[in-house]
Amino acid sequence: MMYTDRIQSWLLVLGMGLSLALLTGACSSPTDANEIEAGADERYLQTNAERPGVVVTESGLQYLVVMEGSGHRPTEESEVRFDIKVMLIDESIIINSFEDGDTPQQPVNEIGTDGLKEALLLMKEGAEYHVAAPAALAYGDQEMEFQDQETGRLIRIHSGATILYEIKLLEVVDNPAPEETEE
Repeated sequence: MMYTDRIQSWLLVLGMGLSLALLTGACSSPTDANEIEAGADERYLQTNAERPGVVVTESGLQYLVVMEGSGHRPTEESEVRFDIKVMLIDESIIINSFEDGDTPQQPVNEIGTDGLKEALLLMKEGAEYHVAAPAALAYGDQEMEFQDQETGRLIRIHSGATILYEIKLLEVVDNPAPEETEE
């Protein structure tokens, strides 16, 4: 299986609430797992919302525009190609296509979490955003386990976890025809 296929599968699996660990057998001993103290996610979101440049949407999604894009903006039906780093607030890495160089490509409407979908729909090609998705826009009350791609340690996504995304929208693959302007 190509790495791109694995990332796409992970994004879909995460959205469906299935444990990747069960699918891959990639988890190590639970004693190696990250532990995020109760209330830390809510404190992170409160502090992050006050940072200069952070925008908070009506849904509660928080994003910081690192670089504005100038290309097309996707629709829910668009297929997009993007690099992504997915982390918990303790910076435990779940997915990192920036490091691996294998970029996922998939339709926006098939992305598994509302927070990631919302962020991609805000972006234009070439944009880079740092995003904080509260649990309601990520995995809610689901608990999952993954193996950190960089350290090999077990990562637990706890109930109510805030998920952090670093996203670079590389291409809207099915670019619509440019809108005609009336003269």
